Amino acid sequence: MKQRKLDKIYLERVLSKHVYDPYNNHKKKSSLSAQKWEKWGLSVSDLAIQIQCSKKELYNAMKDMDIFSLSVGTEGDKEKIKSGDKREDSGNIKDKETTLRYGMLSEEAKYEAFKAIVAALAECQKFANYGTEGLLESECVAQIMRQGEGEEEDVLGECVIRHCLRSCSSNDGDEVNGTDEKNEIIRIDVSKIAIFLAHNLFNSQTQPWERSMFLSEWQRLIPGVGDVYMPKLEWLRGIALEVKKGETTLNPYSTTELTKISSNDDNENDAMYLKYFPENRLSIDPPKRFQRLFAEREKWTLQDLEPYISKLADKVGITQAELLLKYAQVVTDKEDGAQWYLAR
Repeated sequence: MKQRKLDKIYLERVLSKHVYDPYNNHKKKSSLSAQKWEKWGLSVSDLAIQIQCSKKELYNAMKDMDIFSLSVGTEGDKEKIKSGDKREDSGNIKDKETTLRYGMLSEEAKYEAFKAIVAALAECQKFANYGTEGLLESECVAQIMRQGEGEEEDVLGECVIRHCLRSCSSNDGDEVNGTDEKNEIIRIDVSKIAIFLAHNLFNSQTQPWERSMFLSEWQRLIPGVGDVYMPKLEWLRGIALEVKKGETTLNPYSTTELTKISSNDDNENDAMYLKYFPENRLSIDPPKRFQRLFAEREKWTLQDLEPYISKLADKVGITQAELLLKYAQVVTDKEDGAQWYLAR
């Protein structure tokens, strides 16, 4: 009998009803009571019942998802609430069930936390080699909290900073000094920092960026010195499309056409531009997503299409090949043999 796959789309939908928003709480000028802390989010047992799957399946699914968790203390003391840890490979599962609650972190909180992390990496000399040698998680959290006293980071709290710091790390943490979790060394994934900054750059203007100008500004913003901190175009897969000047594909966030970009240099007619087209803003409904993709481009190469369907395939529980077979058709160029995907 074929085993039913966990429905990640439904899991996300369930968790999205439980959003942790420290700014909303701050604006209301109300601290959460013990009862409210206990009620936030869902335990693994709650999720297993709603999703109708085993707890082991849930843990495996959540490892690859951006899910926020809080360790809820029985006393309800806000100061004692620590960051939930998604690494469920060790420890007693029963204990985790009684303390961890799962949900989603608000977009505003994630943005402000990542902004604070970037500032700390750029300003603190002890974090200069964050992408190679790593850094002590406790030191980085402390630095961010110090630099944000009375400001955004103070509202966010350590639990949010620690969650976002771990979400942009490239490892699960190496322990030093025995099993003291607070002294974990984490290595920050430079590409995740760079991707955050790339989104900010694209949102800073409505027109597409000239590629060389974007790369120059992007490099300037990424903290760190050396080859490992140099931006790579491959990091923009699923975030932006390369287009030539004069190309007039649809832009979902602006009606600006590339032909309207002013130029005083005829050589710039051959310049390449980067057009913001983020995968995470497309519908998770397969028919709607493919409709939008083929509205943006009449034909796609598999290389360009792949970052826009890989996560979707995982969420709906089928392969990329099955998605393409259902929603696209492939044609072969008679001259160069190149394969292109068109709408069915």
